[in-house]
Amino acid sequence: MPRTPRRVLHVDDNAGDRLLVSMALAALEVGCVVESAEGGAAALDLLGLGRRGREAPPPELIIVDINMPGMDGFEFVDRLAGHPHLAEASILFLSTSRSPFDAVRAVSLGNSLFAVKPLCFEHLCDTIGLALKGLAGEVELPSAASMSTMSDADEVAVYRD
Repeated sequence: MPRTPRRVLHVDDNAGDRLLVSMALAALEVGCVVESAEGGAAALDLLGLGRRGREAPPPELIIVDINMPGMDGFEFVDRLAGHPHLAEASILFLSTSRSPFDAVRAVSLGNSLFAVKPLCFEHLCDTIGLALKGLAGEVELPSAASMSTMSDADEVAVYRD
């Protein structure tokens, strides 16, 4: 039976969003260690893939924003490819983008989910909780094929590959 992620890496240039995700994970009481990085380069360093590489246990879940300066979320995830110790990590793209193109691109990378950043803390907790349950195989998440139903009114939309 898959286990709940024990190590979570959150990559987002917005300090407020990093704090909210950490608070949401604490509120969910999933018992994980959360590390945050303010961008792709800093996250690569935390994973031991950057200039200041260090040995670090791989995260089981990486929550990443798409729109960040310097290195966007897609480039960051692309740079993870080819590193076998990260192959098991699941990716949750948490973005303000409502573009179906971004959602399709995100889930086409494999082992990944896409969610539109919610507007309130309760919805953020629900989104992360749903993602954790989906990654653990406890619930079935909507497939990318259902993305055509995503509308501007959707506050929370989670899709898997």
